[in-house]
Amino acid sequence: MTKDDMINALFEKGLKADRNILSRVYDVSLFVQSHITHWNDELRMCEFKHQALARWLPLWQEGLTLEWMKAEVDQVFSGLPDDVKSQPMAAYELAMNRMRFIRNLFQTRSIYREVALLNQQDHLFIDQMKEYSLFAELVFHASERAVRGWQALQWKASVVPPAMMIFALGKLGATELNLSSDVDLIFCYNHEAPYEDDKERSVSEFYTRLGQRLIKFLGEHTEEGIVYRVDMRLRPFGQSGALVWSAQALETYYEQQGRMWERYAWIKARPLTGGVHAAVLQENMKPFVYRRYVDFGVIEALRDMKAMIEREVSRKDSGDNIKIGRGGIREVEFVVQVVQLIRGGEFPELCQYSLMEAMAQIEALELLPARVIHELKDDYLYLRRVEHLIQAYQDRQTQCLPASEPEMESLIMALGLKDPTAFFDKLHQVRTRIHAHFQETIRPQRSEQTFVRETSEWAQFWPDRISDIP
Repeated sequence: MTKDDMINALFEKGLKADRNILSRVYDVSLFVQSHITHWNDELRMCEFKHQALARWLPLWQEGLTLEWMKAEVDQVFSGLPDDVKSQPMAAYELAMNRMRFIRNLFQTRSIYREVALLNQQDHLFIDQMKEYSLFAELVFHASERAVRGWQALQWKASVVPPAMMIFALGKLGATELNLSSDVDLIFCYNHEAPYEDDKERSVSEFYTRLGQRLIKFLGEHTEEGIVYRVDMRLRPFGQSGALVWSAQALETYYEQQGRMWERYAWIKARPLTGGVHAAVLQENMKPFVYRRYVDFGVIEALRDMKAMIEREVSRKDSGDNIKIGRGGIREVEFVVQVVQLIRGGEFPELCQYSLMEAMAQIEALELLPARVIHELKDDYLYLRRVEHLIQAYQDRQTQCLPASEPEMESLIMALGLKDPTAFFDKLHQVRTRIHAHFQETIRPQRSEQTFVRETSEWAQFWPDRISDIP
């Protein structure tokens, strides 16, 4: 089938979209091409896929409601055949592929909307990021519940233990998730949760195995791809630490050993599951993140962090990276989150996981000039739009400008431009402005070498690279 044949077939199946925009999206995204081809291959389309496709195609030009998305995610599990539901591993495997198909429907529609809404007002783009985040939250909530139930059945537990607490950090925590992104998570559980099975395993063993299975359920590649790439490196002690912590142990760790970069990361922490127990833990974490007084040691540590960002920017391969490169997304986040860390204990209004909300509060409190906030917001949203269109090409988490000519041509076409010159001019202006504001943030009082040394006492407590912090 030709491109036009496949697009026409989707309209015949109920697609509601702008034909010209869809044609452009098809040309600029290999991911979209592959899935439109899939949907037109009857040999690969089972009844579940046909029904799901029929529900999704009419909704490409409107926002999705919470209730509708929840029903779609829940359908992955509630619609399993009766003969499969009682077999935990069979149910797990079938649901893995079904969830990936639903995610790919969501992703293809999202790429279409990224292009369709490119020149629309900022609030529509912000709403898109919130929609991505809400969909992910619903996926994690439903998946954790289902996998926990299957594991309890398989382990012959006397009762199904309560939900594991999942904290999202980074973009998902901020409700500003990328089009294609890793999700940064921390798992924990209530150590008093009732648990008993036929092999006398501990509640800790149950939740650790649950965490492993949940990561596989969402992150393992199958014939349908993946749902989300899960990154657990921000937990205490990183990859060498326990995968799942009790809430009590987690609080003790941060109280006694928590580092500045962990305070920085926890600004965006938000519970996805866990109900009241997760809400209590989040509230208990506030004194760790937001101090009631200005600690000069904190300012010194933030100078260290700034110098580390600058050192990473100087790496030869970071220039084309619009996240960690000079004047990139990371520098906007740093300017805003420094204000939150230093003044958040004094002004509770700054205790926001959303960068957009934090900017609004900083402006309202007049902690930075309104002009600075407006420039940072406009430039941040521009870079985020570009980032999403880069990721739309192959559904990959990348913030690097295309290195190949075909991919660059696709990006320019997605932006609605005729040639790259206008794009690079605009990008240079945006990044220059961002970097100027970044340079004004907590200026060093001594040589940078004083603050960041490869063998310094402080360096041992940071991740290997500042880019590891979401």
